[in-house]
Amino acid sequence: MQKSALIKAMGVAFAAVAITACSSNSVDEGDALTTAQPVVVEEPTKKVEQVTLSAEELQAQADAQLREMTVFYFDFDESTIKNEAKAALTAHAKYLDANASAKVTLEGHADERGTPEYNMALGERR
Repeated sequence: MQKSALIKAMGVAFAAVAITACSSNSVDEGDALTTAQPVVVEEPTKKVEQVTLSAEELQAQADAQLREMTVFYFDFDESTIKNEAKAALTAHAKYLDANASAKVTLEGHADERGTPEYNMALGERR
């Protein structure tokens, strides 16, 4: 019984110490207003060069970003190209037309759900 009372008394004492320790000191606002000095910040001037790109350069940058996409997925049991992949494949085709010496490796993978004959035919359609 005495342990319980001692624990309660220590809990109340701890709470009182915690509350008084968290109190803040009040600042006289009159002192803060009289001692504050204005601060002047000078903005550095930056010279900005305006870059203009031609339509061909913009298209070349867009095609380069599209060529970063190198993996294309098909829906289950489908051989049609998804709309998201068409632009990237067109960019790859333009690059290959312009660079005849470039080499490409095409790989196709199918899951185990179909027979080997069916998966070969699906791969040919794709």
